[in-house]
This record gives sequence, structure tokens and C-alpha cells, in this order.
Amino acid sequence: MASAYSAEKRFYEQNIISKELHGAALASVEQRWRELHTPGDRYYCIPNFLKQGSSLEAIEWGFGDAARCAALSRLFKRYTAIDLCASTLVKKAGLDIAHSFSYQDANLNDDLPFPDQAFDVSIAMMVIEHLFDPFHSFREIARTTKRNGYAFINLPLVSSIKCRFAIACGRLPVTSVSDWWDYKQWDGGHLHYFNIPAVRQLAAESGLKFVHFYVVGRLPHIKRMVPSLFCHEGSFVFQRI
Repeated sequence: MASAYSAEKRFYEQNIISKELHGAALASVEQRWRELHTPGDRYYCIPNFLKQGSSLEAIEWGFGDAARCAALSRLFKRYTAIDLCASTLVKKAGLDIAHSFSYQDANLNDDLPFPDQAFDVSIAMMVIEHLFDPFHSFREIARTTKRNGYAFINLPLVSSIKCRFAIACGRLPVTSVSDWWDYKQWDGGHLHYFNIPAVRQLAAESGLKFVHFYVVGRLPHIKRMVPSLFCHEGSFVFQRI
């Protein structure tokens, strides 16, 4: 188990280094704060749906961006971010950001190091497709979310017309970034593919009731017409029952 954990950690830390070598710029907290409140952003669902979350305690899985964590922490009474490489990500972001929220290194493929019903809000944006067992991931999200609390989960959707067209043309469907080959992470490290019905069924079997679906990206009016066809990713809102 220790060696497997070390291999995972090396893999994702190498991804952080690779992004730096490819010139990926670090965003500011204020930039991330503006994005949170921009329709079409995958995190927009959180401030838009909650409206007022200042009395709530939240956890984010696999955050990936410490500046966004600092921005998100403004929405909640207490905000905790967990990631396999949390310490590395926060260190890269700088000391000012490091003191603005709680963070913890944790292997998300294991049981979370938190008791049942520990948080009012759980956030998992573009992370579950990277994890070994989605059934386990959804169960852990449900377990650590308080009854009547909310889970915000963003996932790529392989059912999109973009992916369907790629397959029809004999190409691989890409559910991550287009330059994933340069990073040497197969389809951005995505291990699983999803569509809207499968996500809703997976959530329901885990004790999470579907509440709302937010389209992500440009042309939202078109995407809302047939989200299962036009959405390449989506943000789901579930309530713990």
C-alpha cells in the first residue's frame, strides 16, 4: 500500500512540474473569485446555488488550485481542502494563500480521514474521474456530508457530441485538455467516463438526491436544450438524504 501511495503521489507531483514547464500561469485569488461568480464556470454552481454559505463548513476534494481554494474559503465559515499533493500545491502558491484556508494531504482513493456527517458541503470538481473507484468516492462523499447538506460534483461527459464525433471518425474521445499527450497523462489522467444518467444513478445509490444540473462553458442556452448531447462537462448539485 505504501509503495502504491508513493507511486500515485509521484505521478501527480510530476504533473504539477510538467504544467510549470509548459508555462501554466498561477492565477490570483481575485481572478479565481471573479471566475466563481461567472456563469459557465464549473464552480459557479456553488455561490449561485447556496447564495449564503457563511455559516456552513465545507470540504473540497482534489482541489488542484490553491488560489481557487482561497477564493472559495470566503464563502464558508470553515473550508478544508484535501489532495494527494495538497502541501506541494499550497507551497507553490505562496505563504499568503497558505494561511487563508485549511488543507491536508490525503489519498482520495482511501476512506477519508473524517467522521460521518462532518461537513455541510462537499465539493469534488473534476476529480472523481481520476480516482480508482467512483462507487467508493460517491459513498465517501455521502458519508462525510451532513444529512440535508449538499454535494457539488463536476464531471466530464463522454456523451457529448464532441466525443461522439471523435469516435465516429476513429479518434480517441478527449475528456480532458487537448494537449494531454504533452503532459504524458493519458487523457489528462482520467480513468473513467460518465454520462448524466450514470452519474445520477451512482449518486442515488450512494444516498445523494439529484437537485440541479449546471451547464459549463460557452453557449449555455444551447447546452440547456439537450445537455446530454451538448455538454462536454457538467456540475451536479446533490442533497444528502
